[in-house]
Amino acid sequence: MKIKKVLSAVFAAAALMMSSVTAYAKDIEMDTDIYQPDEICGYIYLNATTEADVYLKVFKHTPETDEQGYKVYDTVIEAESVHVKNTYVYELEYNNYDVENGAYEGYYEIMVGVHKHAGSQEEEDIAYHTINFVVEDTNYTGVESTCNISINITPEDLEVPLCVESGQEPNMTHDITFSNISYITGDANNDGKLTVSDAAYIARLLAKGETIDIATNPGADYNQDGKVNVSDAAAIARNLAAAT
Repeated sequence: MKIKKVLSAVFAAAALMMSSVTAYAKDIEMDTDIYQPDEICGYIYLNATTEADVYLKVFKHTPETDEQGYKVYDTVIEAESVHVKNTYVYELEYNNYDVENGAYEGYYEIMVGVHKHAGSQEEEDIAYHTINFVVEDTNYTGVESTCNISINITPEDLEVPLCVESGQEPNMTHDITFSNISYITGDANNDGKLTVSDAAYIARLLAKGETIDIATNPGADYNQDGKVNVSDAAAIARNLAAAT
């Protein structure tokens, strides 16, 4: 009887709503193998042997580029292919050295990310760790610049990724630990279980005109259509009713 009452309340909330929540999944366009005209003197070695999608964005900053910089790589290593090889290598051209000022004119901004929630496909759900990296000119220094990155996953809920650095420039190692928390589909109130309370929770928030962000609460998207609306609450209540 309680489930039937909640189901009725869900459909009543639907009648009051003027529009659904607009939390649509976004397609992420990835570019790889960007042409670099200058000599390759540096490398990113990315060890991504984890059961999660790993995202890599690399921007080159120079005095001529805008605030974002010039995009060199924007790619994803999908979980399904992550164990094909242990290390992925990305080449980088050198940064120019300003002899007069005794400093490099620019640097690379390396952003490595993993979804915060297992199974999520939302771009907004990706947690990034940023590394600033200078590639020296091998012709003058005689050494190659290397940025070694290893990805670790923990079931603990981290607010930001943890990174332990070792080595010395221009050869640094970054051991980065990300959260990749699993969630129960339909567990909108995040109490660790799927009950009629989740349907009531969704209906109550939507009736008040509040939105539910699936990037931070992916379990609320019960029907997995990329948005949270009254259909999710109705499906939860209807399926629980059928199971009793």
